[in-house]
Amino acid sequence: MARNACAEWEKPVAQKKFWSIAEDFVGLGTATSALRVLASCQPAGAGWEIRPLWGSEICTELFAYLESSGDHKFNQMWTEMETRDHSALAHVDFYVAGFPCQPYSMSGSRKLAKDERYVKLDKLVATVRGSQPKVFCLENVTGFRKGKSRRHYNRLVRMLKALRLYHISELTIDTKNHGIPQSRPRLYIVGVRVDLCTEPIDEPASVDPPPLARVLEHPLTGPSPRNNAVARRNAAYAQQLVRGANVQAGVLVVCDFQASPSRPHATVDYCPCITKTRSESDAFVVCDGNATSFHALGAHNLLSLQGWPRQLRHALVDSLDKKVLMPLLLATGSPSTASVVFLRTCCVTLACM
Repeated sequence: MARNACAEWEKPVAQKKFWSIAEDFVGLGTATSALRVLASCQPAGAGWEIRPLWGSEICTELFAYLESSGDHKFNQMWTEMETRDHSALAHVDFYVAGFPCQPYSMSGSRKLAKDERYVKLDKLVATVRGSQPKVFCLENVTGFRKGKSRRHYNRLVRMLKALRLYHISELTIDTKNHGIPQSRPRLYIVGVRVDLCTEPIDEPASVDPPPLARVLEHPLTGPSPRNNAVARRNAAYAQQLVRGANVQAGVLVVCDFQASPSRPHATVDYCPCITKTRSESDAFVVCDGNATSFHALGAHNLLSLQGWPRQLRHALVDSLDKKVLMPLLLATGSPSTASVVFLRTCCVTLACM
């Protein structure tokens, strides 16, 4: 993570001992989890309480979990964020919204406003205007500012800048460049209030991830993956990669066993992007540099590669219905990318509070 930002945690802060946070499209509260981890591991965050004030989540299973969860329970929740009174929202320190990416992603065919999951961008701006967070972070796929999606992206940025309340940064961050061996590039629009800093924040400094074998709990003892024509073709592709790249023994290769014939995918010492469409625990398989045997990563390893802390991911697997666990978790994003952005923005905010 951003080493140059860490020193700012050492600066004295006011006597306030809590941070308030609000999340739309909460999922399982990845931003809140990331903020708690950061507060617990940084000197200036010691003893600080993280208070989730309000949020929204349209998925009924996740909404029920949040309502019953002590750690992730918000003071006020909506199933629909667009119809609430944005002017009456409680002011917060941090606001995060990872709004649905399908209208802008290749997997969703980039249907934009014709997609039923499309969120009216002016409602996001109304939320920022009403709650006046010290820091806000809006997250989506990198395709949001490409092709025919770009005019929607430009409109959102223009509306945010028109508030004249925030310094706006537009960041593209990939988790594999920030300490997590999974490639998950995402676009972040980050705003820090002008009364708290003098200029937009910069992209965090990169940090090499640890070897994949060190992150996985049981890298080569998982169940054998599916054995069909698609899987066998992708296994052959991974074996070609191992031989062609001269992968050393002990270095792990991850292969997408569900990849289409036109887009075979295998990576050396990191995992491809984990998404809802790859939520089955045997979708990604791993082999060593000899490529002699393949083993499914399994649920715990997929969550580990999403950046979920060990204790929390075990609790999630134990508490949620496993039939819906992985699609829900992987659809809600990952605290790993959230923590990268939060580290920098929290430092800026702490230095000014």
